[in-house]
Amino acid sequence: MEGKRQRDARFVEAIRQNRAGMFCVARMMLRSDSDAEEAVADATERAYAHLYALRNWQSIRPWLMRITINACHKILRRRKREIPSDDVQVFERQAPPRETENIWALVERLEPLYSLPLTMYYAQGMKLEEIAKVLHAPKGTVSARMARGKQKLRRMIEEERA
Repeated sequence: MEGKRQRDARFVEAIRQNRAGMFCVARMMLRSDSDAEEAVADATERAYAHLYALRNWQSIRPWLMRITINACHKILRRRKREIPSDDVQVFERQAPPRETENIWALVERLEPLYSLPLTMYYAQGMKLEEIAKVLHAPKGTVSARMARGKQKLRRMIEEERA
């Protein structure tokens, strides 16, 4: 059994490693940097408060993502607002190529049902199994949502080029 200091140190390191991913998911859902920061802060606080419930440190990443998603839902409910479909802002990235910026801007316009798994997979490098765990959906469902999301992206790209 590990001591409180060791557990706290592991938690701080896990947050350090996953904070960018948590922010990316929150930003995708909330479409606002300040709301995303609030969601990540809330998720971090909740995760620490419920750290005793984490049975396996190997699954901390999906666990943190799930808590982040729940924090985002809480913010959306509290403020009773819809995610604007026309609010297209690009992820903050370090000098990405213009095409990549355009693709991520289009991903942000997708419904969260499709944008979340695509973001988790491509931007965060999460495995399909982890995404399924985070979204509480079967692996096949996540795979299908990603395929549909990619189809929608292709159509959007074709429309922009036309």
